[in-house]
Amino acid sequence: MPVPAPLHSGNNTEKKDPRLELTDRLIEQIEAGTASWQRPWEAGDVLAPVNAVTGKPYSGVNYQNLMMFSPDTSDPRWCTYKQAQEQGWQVRKGEHGIPIEKWSRYEHKRTEEEMGRLREQGAADPEPTEMRLGVRYYKVFHASQIDGIPPLERSPRPEIQGTPDDRLRKLAGRFIVRRKTGCRCLSWNLSSRLWVRTLPSCTKSGSSSIRG
Repeated sequence: MPVPAPLHSGNNTEKKDPRLELTDRLIEQIEAGTASWQRPWEAGDVLAPVNAVTGKPYSGVNYQNLMMFSPDTSDPRWCTYKQAQEQGWQVRKGEHGIPIEKWSRYEHKRTEEEMGRLREQGAADPEPTEMRLGVRYYKVFHASQIDGIPPLERSPRPEIQGTPDDRLRKLAGRFIVRRKTGCRCLSWNLSSRLWVRTLPSCTKSGSSSIRG
């Protein structure tokens, strides 16, 4: 089984912990009211992130981070500074990229100290090498941060036919979820309304109820 190795840095990265950097950015966005879930969007505007040069989609934590910090989720294209240069594009001065992770396996040659420690732990004939798992960080930039990149070819939006069933709105208005925590009572319904109230009767922590 591969052993995680110390983190490695890729090109165009700073020494600051990339995940801590993204955490700081997210806190700033929340305080400014510009986090991804705080911004308005329309159906069909949100597209999964892909590499602007290779066309390959991002996955895992890279997918989540690029979706969350995208300045324009209707354009899914991202690439590294080097990739942009190779295409004749230019990342604008002062733009900040988003770090992505690339994990890979590699063969590590054990040192004499490591071999001796394994023997002390009871290994009669330890292997001179082991497989390890390492990570490199690379910063990518969104298409909106790059000059010279071709405009995105957008597919026409499909027209939505028909009208919503009136019964759905009535059902949403009647469906309410209540949760009591300490002396705070939260009530939420499917009409996207949220109430936070302080009630003397809320004495049991963590109780909840659902009614329709």
